[in-house]
Order: sequence, then structure tokens, then C-alpha cells
Amino acid sequence: MGGDVNRKWSTSLTRRVKRISKITTHELYNKKSYEYDYAIVELKTPVRKNKNFYPIRLVVTRPKPETPCEVAGWGIVKEGSIFASIYLRYAELKIIDYEECKFHMEYISNRTMLCAGIYGLGVDACLGDSGGPLICNGELAGIVSTGKGCGRKGTYGVYADVAAAISWIEKSTKKDLMQRYGINEANDQIIATSTSKPIQLLPKLKMSRLLKVAHMVAKRPPAGTTCEIAGWGYADEDADEPSTKLLIAQIGIRPDSDCSKPPVNSNPKYDICAGVKSGAKDACYGDSGGPLLCKGKLAGVISFGIGCGRKGLFGVYADVIVAKKWILSIVSNKGERSLRPKRYHLFQN
Repeated sequence: MGGDVNRKWSTSLTRRVKRISKITTHELYNKKSYEYDYAIVELKTPVRKNKNFYPIRLVVTRPKPETPCEVAGWGIVKEGSIFASIYLRYAELKIIDYEECKFHMEYISNRTMLCAGIYGLGVDACLGDSGGPLICNGELAGIVSTGKGCGRKGTYGVYADVAAAISWIEKSTKKDLMQRYGINEANDQIIATSTSKPIQLLPKLKMSRLLKVAHMVAKRPPAGTTCEIAGWGYADEDADEPSTKLLIAQIGIRPDSDCSKPPVNSNPKYDICAGVKSGAKDACYGDSGGPLLCKGKLAGVISFGIGCGRKGLFGVYADVIVAKKWILSIVSNKGERSLRPKRYHLFQN
């Protein structure tokens, strides 16, 4: 249920109730220690974004101690109660230093947990709030996980650290946003798609101009090289649908260290790091598989990243040089080891 603060009685026109189709829990979840206390809930029908329903951004780094945050939920309002709150409630608290939290809570793990609360004031989540959000600076930083009772003096609330699960979340929610096409072997005028409706080319098409094939770079471009990316994906992270026009952005090759460290965690052996520090230019959802062109030559293939165009984060591109032997084995003709492109034609009315 969403779009309302009263979970039981309401005449609100913004209220929406959705059924759940699937729940995916983290494969490393430990019932005793509460480590990796993450789950992804998929709905049977999507929630349309508007002024009452808007997706929250995920943090990419753990918030620092003393960062002010908020926790919200419909759980019980005090320890010992058996009745959950009818109204959505929230509380203001702050992030607690790991060492201090460990001293009071003992079982907290610095790998996947963070602490929040206000010492001695009894501000805390409670039973029934589990799975709810810990919001810091407007971003989802934690998920209500466990604790000692509710608001007890000398204790804090324990939350699943969202920043520690970014890679798992991205992997678990990844969807193929691009239509898949292939040639029907029985009729080269038919393009088979991933749906049950194939596309048939019009018979009246005629040749108009030559479509050139991009050459591969001879070696990986060094950091500082200016390159271009292109795609029909989403124009930004909050867009409702993919672009109807081919979008192009100019970005720069970055040092491997900009992507190999958390939260991106790329592999410099196979990946190229590229983007702009301001986050103003980046690939986005639906651009995967698109080209990274440097001086007119293909250097990489759009692979993954954290969100789209976030400040201080960069995109990861598959390095085509690493895959050169594999590419040659696929495109070679009767043992010929040449990347010289054949001529292809673009047809239009």
C-alpha cells in the first residue's frame, strides 16, 4: 500500500494497493546474525510515477556518523504493545559510529550493517517496522533490521546497509530493456523478435546510402582520452521511458581506480572506466550494449554503472581489446583473421 498515511481507513484518492509477485532474499542472509538482511519485492503491476509516487534514490556510500536521518513505518509505537500503528509514523535520528554501536550492540557487523538512533532518548524503530526505510539526505541509506527491544536506553537500532548491497541490488533487478532481434533462417525478409510477433521488412525498400562499420581501436585508450557514447536508453535516471531519439554524449576515459573501488567495483582487467566527474554525462538504462567510440573507433561496450549520471561516479565499459580474439573467432571467414569490415547497406523508402 502507498500514497496514504492511514493504513486502515481512508478516503484518499492517492491510495494504491499492489499485489506482490516475487520476493528475492539475499543468498547470504544469516537468520542468527542478521547479516545480509536484504530482500527485493517485485509487484505484479507497476506503480506509475507521479507527484504522490516517486522512486527514492539509493545511497552509493555509507553515510558518515552524526548524519541526520529519518526512519518510518507502521509498526508498534512502544515495546510491549501488541497493536501496530494505524498511521504512518516517522522519527528523526542520526548515524552512529561503528565502534560506539559495537560497544552497545555487540553483534553488529561492519560489512552489511549500520547503526542509527539517539542515545538515551528512546528514538527508534520497533516491531512491525522491519523492512522500512532509513532515509538520509533524501536517499535510502538503510533498511530496518534488528535491535534490542525498542528505544531502550543505551541501545541503538541496527539497519541493513544499502551501500554495501548496491552491486547485489543492481544484479538482482537488472532487466533487458532492449528488444532482441535475429534473422529468420527460412526468410531473410523476416526479423524474429523476443515476442510472438515477428517484424517483416517492406518489399519496396531501396538502397540509399552506405552504412559504415566502426573499426576497433588498436589498444586501450589511456586516461584523459575524449570519447563518445550513444544510445536510445533513458535520458536520465528519473525518466519514465526510453528516448525516441539517438542520444550522444562526450565523456572522458578515467583512471581504473575511479571504478575499481566500491561501490562500482569494476574489474580493470576487463573493464574501462569512463565519464565526467560532475555526473552530467553518462549512459543509462537501455543503453547497454551501445558503443564507446574514441577517435571514431570502437573502444568499449556499455556495460554497467551505479544509477545514471551521479556525481563522482563513472560508467563501466567492456574493453573490446580484451575480447579481440573471441571477436575474431566469431567474425572470421574460413580462417581469415581480418577485421576489415564487409560492406553493408542501409535501406529506406
